Amino acid sequence: TVADLAEVAEEGVAIQAEQGIVTGPVPLTPIQSWFFEQSYSNPHHFNQSVMLSVQKELDADVLRQAWHRMMEHHDALRLRFEELPDGWHQRIADLDECDIASIFSEVDLRDEPEQSRTETLEAAAQKFQRSLNVTDGPLVRVAVFRLADGSARLLIVSHHMAVDGVSWRILLEDLMLSYEQLSRGLDAKLAPKTT
Repeated sequence: TVADLAEVAEEGVAIQAEQGIVTGPVPLTPIQSWFFEQSYSNPHHFNQSVMLSVQKELDADVLRQAWHRMMEHHDALRLRFEELPDGWHQRIADLDECDIASIFSEVDLRDEPEQSRTETLEAAAQKFQRSLNVTDGPLVRVAVFRLADGSARLLIVSHHMAVDGVSWRILLEDLMLSYEQLSRGLDAKLAPKTT
C-alpha cells in the first residue's frame, strides 16, 4: 500500500541529464535488440506518423527552424543504426550529419483538383514514410502540405526506434512551443532534458 511504501521511502539524489547535444555510441535498449533480432526484410519501414490539420497560416521557415531546434534538443531524433559482424549498434549522429533540407519538405497542393487532392496527399505521405533509413538517416521526416483553402496539413513521420507512443505528446508540445517562440522573434527555450 502507499502507507507501507511511505515507511521505507528515502529521499534520493536528483540526477541531472546532460543538457548539451549528445553524440556518439549508445547501447541498444532491450526493445531495440528485440526489433533487430526479428530480422525484418525492411527494418527501415517500421514507423509511426501523425498528420495534423493547421487552420492558420503556417510559416514554413519558422517551422523549419523549430524542427532544427527539436533535432538539437531531442537526441533520439538523430539516431543511426549499423549492422556489424557482432550485431546491430546505434549511435547518436552529430547535428551536422542531419541535413534539415532532407528532413523538412513543403508540398504545394493548392492547384490540385479537389477530387484528386486526398489521393495525392496520401501518396506523398506514403512516400515520406517509405523514405526513412535506419543506417544513413533520417529517422524522421516533416512535411507541410499547403491546401487551396489556405489551411495546411503537417505530417511528421518517425521510425519507431526514435519515437514511441508516449514521446509524441512531448515532441508535439515542444514543436508547438518552439514554433510559437520563434514566430515571436524569441529563442526557442524548451524544458530541460530528463534522464
